[in-house]
Amino acid sequence: MNNKRRSDLQRLSSQLEQILSELEAIQGDEENSRDSTPENLWNTERYEQSEMACDSLGEAVDGLSSVIENISDTIG
Repeated sequence: MNNKRRSDLQRLSSQLEQILSELEAIQGDEENSRDSTPENLWNTERYEQSEMACDSLGEAVDGLSSVIENISDTIG
């Protein structure tokens, strides 16, 4: 890999790490919101939507982490 492509990948990796950090913060906020829901509201549609959002955000975090790791492996 030439230096230009390596540099481009390093730049993109840094941007993705920033996005990952923001995504993790949003995930944490959603989890805190869900976890603070009173027990009597656990079977509501709103709670289920929050739970689905937490799951989806977790998958997005995992996927983006894998992308960053793959880029890191590529540029050495």
